[in-house]
Amino acid sequence: MSPEFVWLLDERGHPCPAPILALGRAAKSRPGAEALLLADDPAAAHDVPAWARMTGGELLDQQALADGTGVGYRVRLPGAGGKAGGSSSSPGSSAS
Repeated sequence: MSPEFVWLLDERGHPCPAPILALGRAAKSRPGAEALLLADDPAAAHDVPAWARMTGGELLDQQALADGTGVGYRVRLPGAGGKAGGSSSSPGSSAS
């Protein structure tokens, strides 16, 4: 099945948490869509997979950009049949 939408998020030049915040905004706008996040902050290598795991998204691919300006992270955004980012059912929270 092809993605409903592929969203390019160019966060090169913006330190974390800016790339993660951009993913969160994208997830609210287009739950379940695919996003291609471009980031050059080394912290993104840890933060993007952790964000996907904690929100119910999925890191589909991660590759250094050919021009050496950062890394591309292909992410299926949470929602649309999965967990919604920031929901009260996230790990470590209590819905009661």
